Formats: sequence, structure tokens, C-alpha cells
Amino acid sequence: MKAINIIIIGALALFSLSVHAGLSRIIDSDGQLTGAKNVSVGNKLYDVDFVAGSCITVFGGCNDNASFLFKTAGDAFDASSALLEQVFIDIEGGAQFDSSPKLTKGCESSTDCTVLTPYSVFEAFSQEFFNFSFARNVQNNIKDLVSASAQNLAFDTPATTYAVWRVAEVSEVSEVPTPTAFSLFALSIFGLLTVRRR
Repeated sequence: MKAINIIIIGALALFSLSVHAGLSRIIDSDGQLTGAKNVSVGNKLYDVDFVAGSCITVFGGCNDNASFLFKTAGDAFDASSALLEQVFIDIEGGAQFDSSPKLTKGCESSTDCTVLTPYSVFEAFSQEFFNFSFARNVQNNIKDLVSASAQNLAFDTPATTYAVWRVAEVSEVSEVPTPTAFSLFALSIFGLLTVRRR
């Protein structure tokens, strides 16, 4: 009986670990969120770094679409949404990235942080611009916002925080087999009956 209880507890612990495995945040010695690994965007995994500067300095010129990982407004929008849904959230018993947006590298405000994901460049009126999506993390989810609609900035606009994306080492999202609610319920009943029988 004792062995069965140990097996049940071990299985539940293993299930709990497997469900929470995957995304990891990169936090420097000052407690600043500098990026994340294994962010899920459209069934693929990506790593991201948060870098402050101008598009020219961050993306090595920022003068053609090859500078950016995501090439369409839709893909950049999905990437920005993933930041709000997976990365800029409070960790229970840990860092509070939503409650305190200034914990994100490059963000100075204690109430909100906007991070840009550029996806294309264009020229207008003899000046070059770039389109981008953005994730605006507002303290405590009050008005978090994501947008990729007709946003553009000059290449040399300073003091901006960018998401620099790259494909993760394991780029495909693997389905973690999870037990159904019924099987968890049945396992719980079995455990209770085992304890009662003792």
C-alpha cells in the first residue's frame, strides 16, 4: 500500500514538472528580465532578448527586411502577444514582471513597458522607416495592449526597447501528454480508497 501511494505521488509530481517545463526567463544579477527561452509563437519555439537602443544599433543597420526574424504584421503580432501572455507575467513566489514593468531591461517606467518587434522596412518622403508590432505591458494587466497596425518609426529613433528574436534550439512545440480530468479524478479516488483500506 505504501508503495502504491509513493507511485501515485511520484506520478503526480512528474506530471506537474512536465507541464511547467519549457519557457524560462533570463534574469540578470540586478533582477532585470533580459529575455526568455522557448517562447511559443504559432507552434514554434523562439528565444528572445530585450535590448534598448535605436533600430540601427540593435539590428545592425535596420535597412532591410532580412534584419528581422518575423516578416509579416501577423507573425510580429503573434510574437508580441506571446510576450504578454507568457513572459511579462508575475511568477508566483518570484519576480513580478507584470506588477513592476520596470523590471524588464530597457524599461524605466514603473507603470508600463513597451517592447517593439520590427518586421519590415519601407521608404517614404525620402526617409526610411520600419513597421513593428509592440507589446505594452501595463502594471497589473490594467490595459495591456498588443498591436501591429501601421506602426512606423525612423531608423534612428533612440531610447526604445526591442525584442530581438531567434529560433530556439528545439524549435518545434512538442505536445506534452496530459491526463484528462477524468483520469486525474480516478487516480485521486484510487489513492483515497487505498488510504481508507489501510
